[in-house]
Amino acid sequence: MSPPSCTSSAAEAAPASQNEKARDPSNPMSYMAVLQHLPSGQKQMKCTYCAYTFKGTGTRAFIHLTGRNPTTGSTDKAVSSCTKVPQDVKNSLLDSKASKRQREQQQRQQQQQRKAQK
Repeated sequence: MSPPSCTSSAAEAAPASQNEKARDPSNPMSYMAVLQHLPSGQKQMKCTYCAYTFKGTGTRAFIHLTGRNPTTGSTDKAVSSCTKVPQDVKNSLLDSKASKRQREQQQRQQQQQRKAQK
């Protein structure tokens, strides 16, 4: 009798649990599987929710998951929006981007105040 072999479903289950531990709710790339690193600095990515494959960076991953452009906040049709992403994930990404914008705005105001005091 031969020793039991590792089945493909068991091998695929381990990375999924590792991905769950490594997910950062504020990082859109943590919800993507990187298939290939391209010479241009972009990545070939696959959404872990809907299996949509595209090339790009974290910005395109954000647009895919939220349907919003992180810079303008408007809807963006450049990348197909994910229809299977849970609402809590979408909200988490949008909230983290909004709080980042607020921090950056506060920093700019503080810098302007320091310059005005000099």
